[in-house]
Amino acid sequence: MGSSSTQVSVVHYSNYTVKEGGKNKTVGTFEVTGKAWDASLGGEHFDLEVMATLEAAFAAKTGLGPLDSGADTKALGKLRAQAQKTKHVLSANTEMAIKVNSVKNDKDLVLDLTRTE
Repeated sequence: MGSSSTQVSVVHYSNYTVKEGGKNKTVGTFEVTGKAWDASLGGEHFDLEVMATLEAAFAAKTGLGPLDSGADTKALGKLRAQAQKTKHVLSANTEMAIKVNSVKNDKDLVLDLTRTE
């Protein structure tokens, strides 16, 4: 999985034994039986989904409503950076405590987020 796309291959592995120099040698082989690519699924898409979750939680907890992409660039930048950190932590852990200071109007975002969410 890259930042903007995902590639998947299905491969059949096997091996056989040959005599080489009087000794048995195992040779491994593989055959690609299928391959797929999806340009609409990547790490950046996960970042955007986590960011949307953080933005919705901030709007719900503070009552300020949704952030404006034109006027609230600093706030959205903070949430984007936190979304990337959250993605990395949740890849290894099942939950994470999140705190982003002064997202907008000196309001903080404090949230516990699980991998399922």
